[in-house]
Amino acid sequence: MGLLSKFTGSDTPALVALDISSSRVKLLELSGNPGRYQIKAYANEPLPPQAISDHQIVEPEAVAQVIKRAMERADSKVKHAAVAVTGSNVISKIIDMPATLSPDEIEQQIGFEADQYIPYPIDEVSLDFQIIGPSTHDPEMNSVLLAACRRDNVDARVAAVEMAGLKTHVVDVEAYALQNACQLLIDQLPPSVDEQTIAIADFGASITSINVLVDRETIYTREQNFGGKQLVEQIQRRYELDPEQAYAKLRKGDLDEEFLREVLPPFAESMAQQIDRSLQFFFSASTQHASVDQVILVGGCGLLPGIDDLVRGYLDIPTSVGNPLAGMQASASARRNNIESESSALMVATGLALRGLG
Repeated sequence: MGLLSKFTGSDTPALVALDISSSRVKLLELSGNPGRYQIKAYANEPLPPQAISDHQIVEPEAVAQVIKRAMERADSKVKHAAVAVTGSNVISKIIDMPATLSPDEIEQQIGFEADQYIPYPIDEVSLDFQIIGPSTHDPEMNSVLLAACRRDNVDARVAAVEMAGLKTHVVDVEAYALQNACQLLIDQLPPSVDEQTIAIADFGASITSINVLVDRETIYTREQNFGGKQLVEQIQRRYELDPEQAYAKLRKGDLDEEFLREVLPPFAESMAQQIDRSLQFFFSASTQHASVDQVILVGGCGLLPGIDDLVRGYLDIPTSVGNPLAGMQASASARRNNIESESSALMVATGLALRGLG
């Protein structure tokens, strides 16, 4: 699914993924086929503090300059990009529609009935849909996933990409990009995880996303306002650094033992509380699940030394750190840009990059 995919044609050119978060632009370019993906290009560049506000690009020119810098550092020659939108302006719903309808007829009917599903005027949103399959309620109906986003949110990302000299081929929803990458994590696990309930917790700078998968399929997602920014701010204060220097110190694991003893356990406890809170919502909404079999940590917080052991201690659930790029061969330029030590923070970028591989 992509909010722009049906407007840009069915042929998929080579894509560079641009994960534009609240604090950074993460660029990732993949090539190859399932089971033999390769990392062609990677870069991770900081954004000015004022460029993004509440998931919205407020300074497209500043973001464009960072994208240009990331393209140069990554040495990528690709001209088409995939980006993602997130936040309160993104709406997704599963609706049932007659199975006899063609995709064109579904699109037309959604346009007629959009006001039933979307609290914005139809001319103010970008829409897309995906047929999931037969409805569990009525075999003569198909379940259709509908995604919509305020057009100004989409347009701001497209504008920033175009100012950087690229063309936007796909605008995805961040939650769905994350789900794509979750499948790579699950594929790395042994066959014994089939039918297991697995929670994948992606800790970004300011947002934590929880995906619960059963039998390798996502059945629950939730976002919460919590992330690694709090820890970076503590590093800033402790070592008297600017935000980028503090992030680099975290990324390199250059933190003294005393700081780790003082700060890491309470931060890990906060991470565990966020996971537990999301899981309690999941359990209360499910009639079939009252526990999870394992937790996989990803995102920038996955770079913290021993974080899986600490979170495991608080949750009392088997916990590990995931790497969506595990086993992929990386180019020399990607290795120079520290791809191997930062892979756990690239879930959304990975999910977007997969959109360019058919």
